[in-house]
Amino acid sequence: MPRETNIQTGPDAGADLRAALGRLRRGQPLHPDNVKAKREGRLRISVASVAKEANRSRTLIGVEGCAYPDVRRQVLACMEAQVAAPRAPTPKLDAQSTIAALRQENALLRQEKAILATRLQDAVNVAHKQIQHAKSMARRGGRNARNGRPDHVVGLAPSAPVVQLREDG
Repeated sequence: MPRETNIQTGPDAGADLRAALGRLRRGQPLHPDNVKAKREGRLRISVASVAKEANRSRTLIGVEGCAYPDVRRQVLACMEAQVAAPRAPTPKLDAQSTIAALRQENALLRQEKAILATRLQDAVNVAHKQIQHAKSMARRGGRNARNGRPDHVVGLAPSAPVVQLREDG
């Protein structure tokens, strides 16, 4: 079964390639990959980008002795002009500033994590002490019950004497 492609073939390939080169020169690509590259500041005129924009094979303009040498010459001239043109160093600076900002944010997050870990450990320690205290109180309550004072609540001093109701039957 032959593989399906969306690369077109036909007699108007030269016109498609010229139109694609014009769109790329104007900075108005239609192909999704070229649109994305333009948005990211990576769009360059090349044999591959022109062929992709025209939805045609690179071999039509990619090698010497190709089917469309005039389009190939125009593409190569555009490529030379791009190399000669000075580029703005902003992408590299943007990347460096982004990396620096992310490193600073990571340092702040590490500090916050350490503070939260300390607070969590403090809470665990308090909970542990409370559990130990509750166990101790339970042991004391058991001793009071065995010693004949079942109504005595450990740790609480009654404000008035405790009255017990007895059922004598």
